[in-house]
Amino acid sequence: MAATDVRLNHISHESPNIARLAAFYEEVLGVERIEAPNFGDIEVIWLRISPELSLHLIQRSTVEAAGGPLRGTTGILRH
Repeated sequence: MAATDVRLNHISHESPNIARLAAFYEEVLGVERIEAPNFGDIEVIWLRISPELSLHLIQRSTVEAAGGPLRGTTGILRH
């Protein structure tokens, strides 16, 4: 049975060059950059895809990304 009244709020994507990726989305697809919180040493860019959906770009080197998504010491996904 499918869930009803479920909405997707955001999608997170890790990349070694979020500035370049954000420029592509902004220039080619026309999405809007929106304010993102300060996560300290984790660089992020948030883009509005639609009024209900945003794309969260997370800066990670290819070495870090090979280890999987950002996880806290508890193993719980931080994003």
